[in-house]
Amino acid sequence: MKTIRTGTFETNSSSSHSLTISKGEAPQNPDVDFKGEPYNLYGGCYGWGYEVLTTPAEKINYIAVEATILNNETLKEWLEEIIQKRYNCGEVIFPTVDFTNSYIDHQSQGLIRDEFGHTSKRDLEKFIFSDSTIIIDNDNH
Repeated sequence: MKTIRTGTFETNSSSSHSLTISKGEAPQNPDVDFKGEPYNLYGGCYGWGYEVLTTPAEKINYIAVEATILNNETLKEWLEEIIQKRYNCGEVIFPTVDFTNSYIDHQSQGLIRDEFGHTSKRDLEKFIFSDSTIIIDNDNH
């Protein structure tokens, strides 16, 4: 038996990270103003645990970790521009990825790049600020 899910990112890893992408528009004016101060990304450990990332901060940090791991300068630039525009902040400080305090499971790296690498910064911004989600799960549940 073979299951085909059109438009779904899948891996053969025991951990799986997937996206749900909202068709709705993102709100245009979040109630956050850093008044030119730096925005520190805290990174995160995105491996096997069941987790649903729903807030802009959660999604931003996941994307920042992936961009750092993959050394994806375009994704980092887009993310920095989105954060600066939406939060009126100065410098965006990306997390240090050291596989102890900040990582993405090796089989799930590339999820954001594969989905948004061929689209636009606007689509990435819409994903971050809409009710879209990142779901992290594993086959041990």
